[in-house]
Amino acid sequence: KLLIDGMPSSVFSATTFSPILDRIDAPAQQSKDVILKVSRQKYTKSKSLVEKKIFDTVKKIQEEEIKYKKHQEEYKKKMKEKRMEEHKKRLEENKKKK
Repeated sequence: KLLIDGMPSSVFSATTFSPILDRIDAPAQQSKDVILKVSRQKYTKSKSLVEKKIFDTVKKIQEEEIKYKKHQEEYKKKMKEKRMEEHKKRLEENKKKK
């Protein structure tokens, strides 16, 4: 049971708006066109702006990838040099022991 202010009431008492075409004083096709036009003006952005944002994002990602690869190569080079130094030290220690 659904109680409102202590009194039982029907469970589904919500109402909705009537279809928008019933509320507009224009022929059906014209009102659809008006709705689409207003919606496009309100919610869309120009093609050039969207393309610019996409290109900027892609460019930024490419720059980050290049930066990451460069950093990765530098790290590999540094680790290789470190292993070589450790290897040389071990060789010298082995020579001293003999």
